[in-house]
Amino acid sequence: MNISEIGETFGDEPTCKQNNGSMTNELRRRFLRLHNGYRSILALGHVNISEESNETFLYAHRASRMRILDYDCDAEGSAYESAIKQCSSNKSSSAEYDENVYVIDNTYEDEVDPALKAISSWTSQAFNLTHAEEGIPYQWNDSVSDFANVCDMFPFHKFAENFFSKSASHETTISQCIIKVAWDAREKLGCAVVTCDQGNTTHVVCHYGPKAANKTEPIYKVGVPCSNCTEYTRGDEEKVFCHADEGVCVINLRDLNSHLNTSLRYPPI
Repeated sequence: MNISEIGETFGDEPTCKQNNGSMTNELRRRFLRLHNGYRSILALGHVNISEESNETFLYAHRASRMRILDYDCDAEGSAYESAIKQCSSNKSSSAEYDENVYVIDNTYEDEVDPALKAISSWTSQAFNLTHAEEGIPYQWNDSVSDFANVCDMFPFHKFAENFFSKSASHETTISQCIIKVAWDAREKLGCAVVTCDQGNTTHVVCHYGPKAANKTEPIYKVGVPCSNCTEYTRGDEEKVFCHADEGVCVINLRDLNSHLNTSLRYPPI
């Protein structure tokens, strides 16, 4: 499935009071829906991980607790500050958020969709793995790098079905940009689009929270979609729903009105 075909189902109408460059509510919604749409097709097992030259299609494993993202204005503000710094060639990083960056060369590209362009780039590597053996091929074990448009391939471990069994692992590689989009426990994102003063480049930055604290955990937990959503329950007042048609977890009753476009199931399957 092409990423341009997804992302029209998810999310409320995000609004932020601050003036962060060219961000509009429509663009915020676009970023949110494309991210959640990709997380959905990943959770449902529809992400192709085959080599382009390979006629046999292989797909990433399904995710059992892929969380739906909410748009966050504080994360957007952080992304905006980072984009401004990067226009001045200053490397930026955040203590609170993980970051993806995409730089558009305005010399060669006119009237582009910045959200689609950036997210297509960040997810284009997919996992580019084979399914030579069963398991979870999605564990990060290196530090985050945010170098623009270079989604470096870093070592991670491929685990057998019991993904905590390190004796069953071996090392391979994965694109960092897709890690930040696909991490199942993400709760929120905020993005910014900034055209630098000289007009030659536009910086697209998205910040994701919470920041990955333990990079020895799987990027996402493999299994039947929604089957482990209850792991996000933190108290009696908090409920977890399965967005059944999309295979993602919705947390808290207060979030339901944002995600009632398709059916919900409680408790999760």
